[in-house]
Amino acid sequence: MEEISELAALAERQLHIVSRADLAACGVTDQMTLHRVRAGYWQRVHPGVVAMFPGELSREQREWAAVLYVKPQLREGEWALIGGAAAARHHGLVREDPTVIDVLVPHRVKLVAPAGVRVRRTRRRYSKVGSPGWTEIEETVLDMVEAATSDKAVVDLLIAAIQQRVTPAALLGRADRRKRFRNRRLFLECVAWTPDGVESHLELRYHRDVERAHGLPVSSRQEWQRIRRHWIRSDCRYARYGLRVELDGELAHPGRATHADVLRDNDAVLISREMTLRFRWSHVVEDPCLTAAQAAFGLRLGGWAGMPSPCSDGCLVLDHMRELENSRRVASADV
Repeated sequence: MEEISELAALAERQLHIVSRADLAACGVTDQMTLHRVRAGYWQRVHPGVVAMFPGELSREQREWAAVLYVKPQLREGEWALIGGAAAARHHGLVREDPTVIDVLVPHRVKLVAPAGVRVRRTRRRYSKVGSPGWTEIEETVLDMVEAATSDKAVVDLLIAAIQQRVTPAALLGRADRRKRFRNRRLFLECVAWTPDGVESHLELRYHRDVERAHGLPVSSRQEWQRIRRHWIRSDCRYARYGLRVELDGELAHPGRATHADVLRDNDAVLISREMTLRFRWSHVVEDPCLTAAQAAFGLRLGGWAGMPSPCSDGCLVLDHMRELENSRRVASADV
């Protein structure tokens, strides 16, 4: 009776995913396990791991199964950790459940991963959080940044991390422990403060990937102007065409202008008759062609006679311009 109670308590803690060793410790023999599996009461998940129920496993149950699969290979004091996209899902960094569960194990461990599991051998030291154990959110962010295959993925991930209250300082502290990793340069551009502020990196990207790459007029940078009783600064100003571009390098509140920002924009329109466009990391990095089209359209409204030029064979800047022109024509007709 005591062994049955122990098994019930263990199954509850592990979401009803148990290993062969767990069952043996609770007096369940291999023959008894095989009988339950054949009868359809239980199911075999991985070699040496069973689910004490039929049917589909949840993401959390798949994580338990993956950890229990590698557990026999671990020495005392070692543990396997859920990492990668599965850890990112747990921490709220991504929304979709991963198709493959990443399990981090000591580098000396060598084993063949079963279906749906990817075993990653590592020499890095990770701290364990939660149960069965995930990489900490800061380390998870850095692992995902390193695995990202596009600038968009890096920026989206960092925005998600800041929204989960991860501070840039915490990320930089963990990054300092890694000698090098993929996408490090973009990572630092997004979160590292320089003497000019993090916005300086975004301004460089705007001038390179939006303005220069698409043949737009060159704006003046960091221009100060006195309006009413205050001095206001424009990140990029096209004074001849009555257009300002404000670049917000802050990841914590993407898409949100401050109280002072709104009043400054209003002053620019009312006093200088200048329109303000606002762009953030996601706009400049993920879709510089659309950003260029919006800036070009604003310039043309101010009297610029030119047209943006495609930055590459697949550039859609002219398509975006046509869409804006057509939308403005329809809006004008409705009026």
